[in-house]
Amino acid sequence: MKNRKWFRIHFSYIAFVDSAKVIFTFAETFLNKMKNLFLLILTVVALSCNRNNQNSNTNLQPGVFAVTVVESVQTSKYTYLKVLENNELKWLAVAKMEVKDGENLFYINPYRMDQFKSPELGKVFDVIYFVDQISDSPETFSMNRDEFSGGTPAKASVRKYELNIEPVEGSVSIQTVYSNSQNLRDKEVTVTGKVVHYNPGIMDRNWLHIQDGTEFEGKYDLTVTTNQEVKVGDVVVVKGKVETNADYGAGYTYEVIITGAEVQKQ
Repeated sequence: MKNRKWFRIHFSYIAFVDSAKVIFTFAETFLNKMKNLFLLILTVVALSCNRNNQNSNTNLQPGVFAVTVVESVQTSKYTYLKVLENNELKWLAVAKMEVKDGENLFYINPYRMDQFKSPELGKVFDVIYFVDQISDSPETFSMNRDEFSGGTPAKASVRKYELNIEPVEGSVSIQTVYSNSQNLRDKEVTVTGKVVHYNPGIMDRNWLHIQDGTEFEGKYDLTVTTNQEVKVGDVVVVKGKVETNADYGAGYTYEVIITGAEVQKQ
């Protein structure tokens, strides 16, 4: 009798567990379908908003792009935005910010990267655009038309700033780096400049653009990689190795670049 009773209890427990698994699987499937439905509805709403946004902003300055947020993902340094632009879905990466789904945003100077892997998300983006200037109003970018690159998104052009940076003792100008790049190749140089563009944590390094007011044959902007952190507007002294015709993949090719730099803020 005891064995029969134990058998009935054991059988009932197994039946309960199996039923619970079925219910859980059904609930999980239902929630996933609801999530997909919600994202579909949100995309349709974003599409409508984006059309209205595009129609109401037909007079945007060249180089200013209008998008509608469909989805946002937060990490420690970046906010990844799935956006709708001209009826096309794409991903943007911006400095960490608060944003709402359905919000209309405007940006300039995108940097395109192919097959970019986010270590925090464990996700590979086929194509993503890194943006350091984004706003909820196109008026933020109201400046002369020739100040916008309007170039290809594969590699944004950084506009020339009117600067007159005094070099520290022992440093060379950006003009010298470009004009004498072949002789400086694989050698260490020191350059003083102002940070005009900054993208941290890409390919395990930080990328900055510096200018000092000098130029050579229209080249006035120098890219530097470092493990140190800076911010746009800092005047810095960078010391690193000169590389020429460098190709890092993902659209990152440089005629001249300073790598592995030590950076000292002025």
